[in-house]
Amino acid sequence: MKIARAVIKVICGITVICSPTLSAQTIQTPPARNQDAPQQPASTSTKTPSAAFDVVSIRPSDPKDLSMQWRHGNDSFTMTGASLKFIIRYAYDLQDFQIEGAPAWINSARFDIAAKMDAPSAQPSSPSAEKDAEQKLLENRLQSVLADRFQLRVHKGAKEMPAYGLVVAKGGPKLNPSTKNTGSSTGPGQLTCSAASMDDLASILSTMENRIVLDQTKLTGDYAITLKWAPDDTTNPNADLPGLFTAIQDQLGLKLIPTKAPVETLVIDHVEMPSQN
Repeated sequence: MKIARAVIKVICGITVICSPTLSAQTIQTPPARNQDAPQQPASTSTKTPSAAFDVVSIRPSDPKDLSMQWRHGNDSFTMTGASLKFIIRYAYDLQDFQIEGAPAWINSARFDIAAKMDAPSAQPSSPSAEKDAEQKLLENRLQSVLADRFQLRVHKGAKEMPAYGLVVAKGGPKLNPSTKNTGSSTGPGQLTCSAASMDDLASILSTMENRIVLDQTKLTGDYAITLKWAPDDTTNPNADLPGLFTAIQDQLGLKLIPTKAPVETLVIDHVEMPSQN
């Protein structure tokens, strides 16, 4: 499943702002709890990714700083205040509900990661290929960090889960095409994307609803999206607006319909606290 990297992880009640080029995001996370990792029995690992960072530093996050930030370039990556579960989600491009068998401590143990390559990688020939290749290479390198430093061992699974289909509502879409990507932002009860595909929107909604959302609109291209709805927090200034499902239909001319779909899962067989630098 493709995750919308423009708004990588939408968390209700939290603001996320990101750049379309050099990725940089800030969100608030709950205070860390017990970070003592229980030992798990070893099991078979998936194939180790071929790509790996040359230099990696991993340290426990400052317990007084509850923010999370990450930034990456072509051959460098930094992330601060991230739970291990979030790092796994980012490395494998998955949603929270797709990770199974995880010990509870990976939700609370938070880490700062700084990684880089000694020499630059060869760059793809086209901007589109460059973006896709860069993201895939980053994911492979983070998977290598997880395997080497956290002794992460996983295997893939699949199961049928409740899902939503994103379809065009009666009356047609209410969307404006866009080719200028100046970034995206989301906060409590609001979402703005300067240029997002329907697959991007489905991925964002999937995170918000904690359920797979399938793009069934048959709409191609990118669109400027502005969506406002009433969040669960009634103190929010958008409290008088309709709920998310109604807002999607009224403001975007789209609709979420219940369905079921086979969903890829990642089963954690073994994981440990990170080895020392």
